[in-house]
Amino acid sequence: MKKTLLLFLFLIPFLGSAQLASASYVIGNSQPAPFKTLATAITSINSTGIAGPVTLLLDENQTVTSTIFIDRLDFSAAKTLTIKPNTNRNITITGNIGNTSTAPILKLEGTDYVTIDGSNNNTTSSNLIISNTSTVNYNNFTQIHSAILWITNKAADAATNNTLRNIQFVGSGVDDTSSTSAGVVISDANNMQTAETISNSNNTISNNIFTRMKFGIWTFGGTSYNQNLTINNNTFGSANAADVIVVNAIKLSNTQNTLVTGNSILGVAMSSNSTFISGINLYDRSLGCTISRNTISSVKSSGLGSGIHINLDASVTSNLNIVNNFITGIASSTGGQYDYNNAGHGIYFVKGNRINLYYNTVVLNVNQTALSASLFIADGSNLDIRNNIFYNSQTGSGLRYAVYSLTNRSVFSNINRNDYITSSGGTLGRLNNADAATIADWRVATSQDGNSLSVAPSFVSASDFHLITNNTNNESLTGVAISGITTDIDGDTRVKPYMGADELVPCVPAGDQTSFGVNSWIGYVYSWTGGYPNPATPTTLPISATSTYVGTVTENAVFDRNVGSGQVNGVTRNITCDTPPSDNFFVRYKMQTTTTAATAGTYNFTIGGDDGVRLYIDGSLVPVTPTTSYGIHSYTTYAAQYTLTAGIHSFILEYFENAQDSRVSFSYGRIQGDVALPYGDNKWNVYGFSVADINLPSYAYAGMYVDNAVNVNTQTSWPKTASPSTASSWQGAPIGVDQFTITYKRQGFPCGRYQIQLVNCDDVGEIYVDGLKVFTQNGYTGTSVIINNGTTYQLNKNSKVEIRLREDGGDANIAVNFIDTPAVYNGTGTLASDTSIRISANTTLGSDLQVCSCTVDTGVTFTIPANRTLTVDENINVAGTGKLLIQNNGSLLQKNTASSAYTGAVTSFEMQRNTAPVRRYDFSYWSSPVTAASNFTLYKLSPNTLGDKYYSYNPSSGWVIDYNGIQVMTPGKGYIVRAPQSYDMNTPAVYSASFIGVPNNGNVTVTPVGGHMEFNWKPVPISSGRSKTYDS
Repeated sequence: MKKTLLLFLFLIPFLGSAQLASASYVIGNSQPAPFKTLATAITSINSTGIAGPVTLLLDENQTVTSTIFIDRLDFSAAKTLTIKPNTNRNITITGNIGNTSTAPILKLEGTDYVTIDGSNNNTTSSNLIISNTSTVNYNNFTQIHSAILWITNKAADAATNNTLRNIQFVGSGVDDTSSTSAGVVISDANNMQTAETISNSNNTISNNIFTRMKFGIWTFGGTSYNQNLTINNNTFGSANAADVIVVNAIKLSNTQNTLVTGNSILGVAMSSNSTFISGINLYDRSLGCTISRNTISSVKSSGLGSGIHINLDASVTSNLNIVNNFITGIASSTGGQYDYNNAGHGIYFVKGNRINLYYNTVVLNVNQTALSASLFIADGSNLDIRNNIFYNSQTGSGLRYAVYSLTNRSVFSNINRNDYITSSGGTLGRLNNADAATIADWRVATSQDGNSLSVAPSFVSASDFHLITNNTNNESLTGVAISGITTDIDGDTRVKPYMGADELVPCVPAGDQTSFGVNSWIGYVYSWTGGYPNPATPTTLPISATSTYVGTVTENAVFDRNVGSGQVNGVTRNITCDTPPSDNFFVRYKMQTTTTAATAGTYNFTIGGDDGVRLYIDGSLVPVTPTTSYGIHSYTTYAAQYTLTAGIHSFILEYFENAQDSRVSFSYGRIQGDVALPYGDNKWNVYGFSVADINLPSYAYAGMYVDNAVNVNTQTSWPKTASPSTASSWQGAPIGVDQFTITYKRQGFPCGRYQIQLVNCDDVGEIYVDGLKVFTQNGYTGTSVIINNGTTYQLNKNSKVEIRLREDGGDANIAVNFIDTPAVYNGTGTLASDTSIRISANTTLGSDLQVCSCTVDTGVTFTIPANRTLTVDENINVAGTGKLLIQNNGSLLQKNTASSAYTGAVTSFEMQRNTAPVRRYDFSYWSSPVTAASNFTLYKLSPNTLGDKYYSYNPSSGWVIDYNGIQVMTPGKGYIVRAPQSYDMNTPAVYSASFIGVPNNGNVTVTPVGGHMEFNWKPVPISSGRSKTYDS
């Protein structure tokens, strides 16, 4: 039945043509169909559709032998499809699909709202590789012969609102013939190099990596333009020659409102002179597009190459904005001194109408033999060029220009506030076949550029083209505000503004150095040289000739910040003006908290530092122990108990790091539990201390929890990587994960002779029995050992045991087992009364015996015969099908009156009792020796008694018949039962009864009814002549 039901439920989602339910589905060979592969899952979804958002979680690598088509047309904002790696999975989708312009690895055909996300943890991590390994020989650079992903229409349905993010697109190589054609293609459905007939609009390509292919992204817009495409934060190519892009990182035709922003083009390179190459290439037509905040750092050609290549239809007003870009490292390895057609140029305008070039930094810094220019203009119209740095810093043999124009000044609608500079031997500019050697010459040539300059800017480094501060030339680079452009390449606000992509803004460290966090810390960070800061008061700012304020970090109220050899850090860090220091820094943490009347009291404060640390409360230095906290040392914790009254309190924690590793911690909380550290009564009282001191210093006491198990194992209460204060029953102040001490204290054990087993210990452990230390473990051990060569310890309800653990660092744990070693008793011999016994075979007690505890194994009967008494001081345990049998006139005396002192099944105990000789009509008085829960009835007592001859006494109404004896016998209550109906009426005979159940233990409370008689009795049969009632 269960198997049938499970199969039915399992098949429901796939019956008929029902849409796939909104959920996440794992893709892997162990999954049910159709989720064994991505291809089969997509085929199913294309057929049935989806009822709501669906996520496919790739659990295994996928090998693709033919294109995976996603062509469902009814996806929407409410019915989305997401494909991504499963949590913690790194996935590769690979295929060898080439020599075709219609078959990539993946194809989004007319579908909408599909997201392919390469992150396995919902961040920006890149855990998905999609690779086309085709190496088909093909060197036509206007066509696509192999691709990785194709976005296209399906008939009249465009592919819109799709997102590709966090993916590694990997081609097959870096040569100009057999390498993969493209990573992502957007075009018409006819083939991958056909212009769109319908706009595949509103798609996003974000935070991906493209390597080893001719073209990273190529769009073929049509007459209706490819619209609203976003290409942002992607990385193209690499400084590694084996991972470059061969022709264009981004190639766009006929696009409208396209945003290309925040991308890094790290390597475009072609070894042959087969075609021109560039980082970004716009051709045909462009309307309202923006190229902004990109870094193009390496384009290496054997012919014509450029960072940005613009070849747009001059009859169309493009309104193209090229803003806030870094362009460097553009070069060609061929070309003669006057050859600009085989050279590397920063920005290359072939033609175009209404192109706005604002706030760009273009630096040609790789030597060439050909003629090169930071800005090269073949033709164009309505060019607005302002606030740029054009710097040709080469020193090679080729002619070098900051700006070179083959046409006349009519191409410029506005040109001004630019910095034109070349290295020695270069020429500032050329316009319409005439050189302009100086800025004055260039102003005459253009009849504009009245506020342009020719000064050498100073950058952070040869590879970092941010401007440096406190530099006269840089300060002179004053641009002009341009509407709509308010930030620079990094998102910093334009203030002056400066020329170039970087806005040079004086940096003011965050934080006012005085404010307190409320129930959390604000840490004010200072870097220092020489001796470490030692402010005289907690309000003295530690700023001097050797100490500089750099910014802030924040921390939670209780924290442990261990950065090792890394930079200073916190929950947040706001240090932007300088590199966050990793050595020689000082932090003054400040926090205010409010204590109410209910929370006022004695608190444990624990601070830790590598190196110095100290604490002020309400302006007063807290005297922690040890007293050497503020000095150079490895990580050490220090503690104090401090009384907080009701009200607002200000805490200031000062910490300095000298060198190497850095760690600082703070914890506080009101202490709870009895500071006298009493033993638990038949339980472990576990006390915690916030320093690593096995002597349990009172100043470090923090709190406690209770462990009811007999054996000790810290890991049942808290993980070994955590601290005791993470135990669910912890009460008191928090304790850190390193440098603490705990002690387990217990009085009372099941009596017996015990061996003590140390199972594990990390770091130092001690064991005490009745105040005497019996064992010490110094250092880690994971090997179980019986301590002291198997010595046994007599433990009972009065015994006191203490177990201490000192934790220095890393994992913390101790486990100790108490192994009872009972004597195996065979019914003979004399044993000491403090002995625990075990009955392992059928045994009859040969003489009276007193022991501290008794265990009867399963399947074994321990018989107490007539005139013998078994006295047990504490516990009796009858295991499984074992039995304790008390024969007639045998006795059991258990001194422990707790109801839990006897454990066993309801059939584990049997007491036999005989009546005096009785005739059929004689009655006997009875009371039960077993619990009511044993369900022992009057009928079980005497099953052959006539059905109306079972009686109990009701104080209000007198004797009551219990028909058929169905009443459960209540302990302490008396009953009368007639002899079995089979007994002779004249000749008396003994009746033997057997009570089976769990024996009563302890007191039986009876509440009399006022003014009425009671009938109560001990659990023995009495002849009718000895009955007695009691007047309440």
